[in-house]
Amino acid sequence: MVAAYEPSIRKLLVTINSALSQKGVSFQIVVTDDGSGSFDPVPVLEYFEKKNFHNYIITSLQHNRGTVRNVYNGLQYCRGKYTKLISPGDYLYGERILGDWLECINGNNAAVCFADCIHYRYNGDRLEPISVASNPQRTGDFYEGSWAYNYLIFNDLVTGACMLTDTETLKRYIDIIKDKVIYADDNVYRLMAYNGERACYLQKNAMLYEHGIGISTGGDNVWSKRIRDDWNAADDIMLGWEACNKLQKNFRKKAAHIREANSLKRKMRAILIDGYLLNYIRRKKLRLTGLGADEKYVEHIHKI
Repeated sequence: MVAAYEPSIRKLLVTINSALSQKGVSFQIVVTDDGSGSFDPVPVLEYFEKKNFHNYIITSLQHNRGTVRNVYNGLQYCRGKYTKLISPGDYLYGERILGDWLECINGNNAAVCFADCIHYRYNGDRLEPISVASNPQRTGDFYEGSWAYNYLIFNDLVTGACMLTDTETLKRYIDIIKDKVIYADDNVYRLMAYNGERACYLQKNAMLYEHGIGISTGGDNVWSKRIRDDWNAADDIMLGWEACNKLQKNFRKKAAHIREANSLKRKMRAILIDGYLLNYIRRKKLRLTGLGADEKYVEHIHKI
């Protein structure tokens, strides 16, 4: 599913081409637009016809509603067992990565499978990979064997673009947040972690991720506040659920300490609650995303 708002048509087509380049797997493409005033579907329709690809749907909200509602709308048309969310400017990396992803999530009987990515920026028309700090989550070394501890207690998140999810599971959690979270659809994975949904890790670069463009890496103060508001809204959902196990009780304890903190210093101490995060950081090494991408593949998907 390509979720878009006021997209660059060229980037949108390159994203679609990275999907059409996949081998050894059958798929549907859903393009869902968040009520862009200027979105013209004709170039997309023409491109699908040019590529002789017909298993697609293009849908658009009448008004701009935010990322979560846009994804919710697109999910109504998704018919595959698994759904890969992607945005214009982010590209599947490699011609068999979707098949590898499916093999991993199927083999582990998981609801969600995360992978690594190559961050990049455009320099003119040229794609240039960049190295950025990578969350230790990518090692697959889960505290107490639980990806949920990494996610909820340590805030050790995975880039949302690097997720493949069981469609019915994704629909269920999007439905939970759709009236409370507006932009940060990645919060569905935090809710999945809280409820013990099974996750697995594909130790491959699966995505080319455009760094500094989206709401999460753009660095805009307004968007940072919107993301925090969405984060708090997702917390409220989880805090409204019953806490039955150690993870859930620790999450509630952490959230309470953070909310009761009346200064930045106290808030930082609350984030380091019970020494969990401090000990976690001590036993980890800083990791950077790898530089370099297959130039022939990059050139191939840009030939639209």
